[in-house]
Amino acid sequence: MRGSDKRFVFKLKDPYMDKSLYSDPTQCPSCGLIYHKKRWINNSELLKNIKENEKRIEQKDCPACRKIKDKYPLGIVEIKGEFVSKKNEEIHSRVKHIAADEYIHNPLERIISVKDEGDKITIETTTEHLAEKIGKSIAKTFKKNIKITFSESDKFVRVFVGE
Repeated sequence: MRGSDKRFVFKLKDPYMDKSLYSDPTQCPSCGLIYHKKRWINNSELLKNIKENEKRIEQKDCPACRKIKDKYPLGIVEIKGEFVSKKNEEIHSRVKHIAADEYIHNPLERIISVKDEGDKITIETTTEHLAEKIGKSIAKTFKKNIKITFSESDKFVRVFVGE
C-alpha cells in the first residue's frame, strides 16, 4: 500500500468522558453511580464496602448527569409518521425498555429528554449507541425506514425512523 492510499481512522472523543476529572472512588451525588477502577458502575454493595474501608469518597457528577444538566445529547432519535399517534404508548414503552436494558450494561447510557408532538417523537440520549439502538429497534418493530447519520467532526448521531 502506498503512503497516499492510507486512510486515517481516528476515534472521536466524548468531551464528558475525561477520566482525569475523577479520582477513585468518586460517587455521583445526582444518580449514585460509583467511579471505581476506571468505570462508572451501579453497585450498592461496592459503595457500602468502599464507605467501610475508605476514608473519603469524592462527590462529583458522572458524565451522564453532566450531559443531562447541560442538555448535551450525543444522539437524537426522530420517530415520525402517522403510526406514531396510533402506536404512541407502545413506542414509549419500547423506548423505556431499551433504555433500561442498556443501563444495565452501561449506566452512562440514558435518555436526556423525550418530546411527544402527536405524529413525531424526539428522543435525546447521552450516547450515540443508545440512540442507534432505539432507532433500530423501533424501525424493526414497526417495519419502518431508518436513516442513521453520524457527524464527521463530533461524537454525535442523528437517527430518523418513519415512512
